[in-house]
Amino acid sequence: METLFRDIQFGIRSLLKQPAFTGIAIVTLALGIGGNTAMFSVINAVLLRPLPYMEPDRLVWMSESGDEVANRSLSYPNFVDWRARNHVFESMSTYRTWSMTLTGMAEPQNIRAGMVAADYFKVMGVTPILGRTFTAEDDRPGANPATVISYGFWQKHFAGDTAVVGKTIALDDRTFNVIGVMPESFVHQGPPPLWVPIGPMVPLGPMEWNQRDVRVAGHVIARLKPGVTIQQAREDMNSVSQQLAREHSRKRRSESRQRSLITGTNHRRCPAGAVDSVWRCPTGFIHCLRQRCEPAARARGYATKRICSARGAGRKPRANRSPTIG
Repeated sequence: METLFRDIQFGIRSLLKQPAFTGIAIVTLALGIGGNTAMFSVINAVLLRPLPYMEPDRLVWMSESGDEVANRSLSYPNFVDWRARNHVFESMSTYRTWSMTLTGMAEPQNIRAGMVAADYFKVMGVTPILGRTFTAEDDRPGANPATVISYGFWQKHFAGDTAVVGKTIALDDRTFNVIGVMPESFVHQGPPPLWVPIGPMVPLGPMEWNQRDVRVAGHVIARLKPGVTIQQAREDMNSVSQQLAREHSRKRRSESRQRSLITGTNHRRCPAGAVDSVWRCPTGFIHCLRQRCEPAARARGYATKRICSARGAGRKPRANRSPTIG
C-alpha cells in the first residue's frame, strides 16, 4: 500500500511539473469520453431504442413505384382506393407536411403542418390528452376545418390552457377549430406543431388534387392486421396497384407496371447510410486524436521510464530538458 501511495505522489508531482502535457492529457480524456458518450447516444436513439408507438413492428410506410420513378408520392384518389381495396391493413393514413401561415397570434408565422387522413392517430396507436382526434366526418371534402395541436404548440400559444378544445386558430385565412391536444411523448416526424385532415384540403389545393396523376397526398403509413407479414402486405398492395393501373392507365408503360413500395418503420427511421455514418464519425475523430497525441505520449513515457529506472538504481536522474510535446 505504501508503494502505491508513493507512486500516486510521484505521478501527481510529475503532472504538476509538466502542465502542458497534463492539459493535453485531460483534454484528450475529456474528448474521448465525450465522443464515446455521443456515439452511444446516437446509436441508442437510432438503432437500439424501440419506437415510441404501440406495436411498432406492425407499422409500415408505403409509396408508389414505377419504371420511371422508384419511390414517389401518392395521388389522393389512389390513396382512397388503396384504403378501400386492401385486405391486410387495420388502418391507413396519408402523411405529408404542408406550409401554412398562422395568424392572430402576435406576428404571422409560417409553420409546417402535418396533413393526414382521419385514421392517422389510430395508425400510430396514440390518444390525445385533451379532446379527440379526427373522424371520417372531419376528413371529408367540405367539412368544417379542424386541427389537432401538438403539446409544444399548446404550451407555446395557449400556455397549457386545459380549456383549449373548442377554441379557434387562423391558418391561411381560414378558421380552424382545435379539437384535441397530443401528449408530449408523441414525437412522430418531429412532430409538426399541428395536424390537419387532408380531405377538406382537396378542393382547396392549388392543383386538381382529385386527379390521379397529381401526386400530392404524400406517402402512406399503415398498421398491419395481426399476423400479417410485410411480404403478404406487398403482394396484396401490388395486386391493388395493378388493378388501378389497368382501370386508369393512360397507356404509359410506367403506369402499366405500377406497384407499391412497402418498408417497415424501422427502415424509415434509419435511412440508408445512417449506420455507416454513425460509426465513421467517432472512429475518424478518435483516429485523429491518436495521431496527434501518440508522439507526445510516447515521448512522455520514455522520460518517465528513464526517471523510474534512475530511482530504482538509487541515483538521481540527470536534469535534462523535458521532451518537446507536439
